[in-house]
Amino acid sequence: MHAIPSAHLTSLLSCSAREISHLVRNRKTLYRKEEEPKPSGGVRIIRKPHPSLKVVQTRILRNVLERITLNPHIYGLSASKGVVANAKKHSLKRFGACFDVRAYFPSVRPEMVATIFRTQGFSDDDVMILTALTTTDRQLPQGAPTSNYIAALILSDADRRIVAKIRQWGCAYTRYFDDISVSGPIDLRSLSIAQIVEQEVRHLGFELNAGKTKYYTPGTLKTFTGVSIIGGAPFAPAIEKEIDQLLTDAELGRNDLKANARQQKRLLGLMGFLKQISVPRYKRARRRFGKLT
Repeated sequence: MHAIPSAHLTSLLSCSAREISHLVRNRKTLYRKEEEPKPSGGVRIIRKPHPSLKVVQTRILRNVLERITLNPHIYGLSASKGVVANAKKHSLKRFGACFDVRAYFPSVRPEMVATIFRTQGFSDDDVMILTALTTTDRQLPQGAPTSNYIAALILSDADRRIVAKIRQWGCAYTRYFDDISVSGPIDLRSLSIAQIVEQEVRHLGFELNAGKTKYYTPGTLKTFTGVSIIGGAPFAPAIEKEIDQLLTDAELGRNDLKANARQQKRLLGLMGFLKQISVPRYKRARRRFGKLT
């Protein structure tokens, strides 16, 4: 890759052309892979950038990506639009549905990322450089400071098209990165919502994970992005149950939490999610965890 950064790009990134070219040439060696437990189970691969790359990615985030206006249906990038706000958006609707985009971050290709930078008016060389600095192994690296914002932007066109199609039925729509939530006054199965969402997601090169599709009807506990609203208050039933079970097992001697680093990491991840839901309940769980470790 022989792209030469423009003076505009070197100014935005506060780097010389030589420093930028060095990062681009060596980018494949500037990530460290780690496994992180998912709150929903399983693990995700985290690619942590080297500090020299991370500082430049942070400048791309601040000086390029965060200047792009997000559509109002995107959640997950601010404290005011977190998992609780996402769930509350749907809590008063009679029917609901949740969809998951399969292997979202690994499925984001460099060409898709390049389109974001190209639409911001960057030259071809600058687009290639920005794309190289924010992707690795032909995917979006979870762990890079730029990745969440890019992940939010990639499906923006699908958001707009889906909303345009379902607005006529009085439906609400939100997307928390790869988690799509829809709710409305009518049974969503009868409206073929899944086909609409799948068609628009596929149009952009992605697939839905059919095994994670869920529908909610009146009288059932609706859970969106892991959160249920009960009596106006947020809860994370499955996650809080697992936290309590893991801590109880350790307290009763069924599991030596102190010697189980993997389980400690999982609990910390679960409690991190709980902190977004309820700080008091998080603190209680954290105190129990502290006594065991």
